[in-house]
Amino acid sequence: MNMRRIFLAAMLAVLVLAAGAAEKVYNLTSPDGRIGVKVVVGTEMSYTVTLDGEQVLAPSRMAMTLTDGTTWGVNAKVKKKVQRQVAEVVHSPLTRQMAMADQCNELTLRMQGYDVVMRAYDNGVAYRFVSTTSGAYEVEKELVEFALPQDLTVTTPYVRDYTKGETTLKDQFQNSFENTYTIEKVSEMDPAHLSFLPLMVDLGEGRKMLLTESHLENYPGLYLVGGKEQKLTGVHAPRPKTWHQGGHNMLQLLV
Repeated sequence: MNMRRIFLAAMLAVLVLAAGAAEKVYNLTSPDGRIGVKVVVGTEMSYTVTLDGEQVLAPSRMAMTLTDGTTWGVNAKVKKKVQRQVAEVVHSPLTRQMAMADQCNELTLRMQGYDVVMRAYDNGVAYRFVSTTSGAYEVEKELVEFALPQDLTVTTPYVRDYTKGETTLKDQFQNSFENTYTIEKVSEMDPAHLSFLPLMVDLGEGRKMLLTESHLENYPGLYLVGGKEQKLTGVHAPRPKTWHQGGHNMLQLLV
């Protein structure tokens, strides 16, 4: 009987080691070394962000599911890791500066059919999924999470024309993206009420973390919902099946 217990314990130890070995960890730092990013790839994919060694973003999952059932970021296996320093200039005649420096450290994890590109700037972190296959594809849904290390205060712009218990998520996608800001704890946010971007998180000691997105092409904008799990979760508007002309002065396409 004792030998059987020892054998079972040994089997459990082997299984735990095997599970741990399935995960791969990749690290990235900003050019000035203050911001650190840890990407964990295994049954799920997540990333963590630190500032001066302090965690400002807890492990946050990311994944993307296509309409053919393929899911990027789940049971992923990295075929190749590529790191490089980016030192480019972005020209923009529509902003106060004609040109802006684009300097960061970049980590690309190459999987089967797609890449995950993570960037660390001196003032922020960004990531994106990139298809490496030829031909068109459609996204069914995307998993976006911003897990906070504690119940922090956020400054959030909620979608207007909302009645708790009556207005559905579907009713909130058609909005003007205009509202005053609400300041409250993440746990106090209504999980049925959509927030649009940008949303700001107060990290304390005069530090702020802004959540936003950029460079969208043929893709719905991101909304966020909060709740009691110290986590902000992404919500995307689905593709309309049909629409018709209407609204103010017949200037809108109504879903």
